[in-house]
Amino acid sequence: MKFLKLGTSGLLTIALLFFLNNSWNFGSPIPPLGKFLDPFQGFWTNSATAKINNEALDAQLTSEVKIIYDSALV
Repeated sequence: MKFLKLGTSGLLTIALLFFLNNSWNFGSPIPPLGKFLDPFQGFWTNSATAKINNEALDAQLTSEVKIIYDSALV
């Protein structure tokens, strides 16, 4: 029974590595999802570069507002 669990988890790991590191073509080519979801080279690298523009809200406000951001700018 131990070898069945080991073999199943090993096959799932190999299948996941194969799926994430290969490009697929379902009518139009899809890049490898592993590279797309990579936090150092994928689309996540572009999400942290957004600048916050507080001046756009000034024209619509009627009273004083205090905005507090945490370390993740939320």
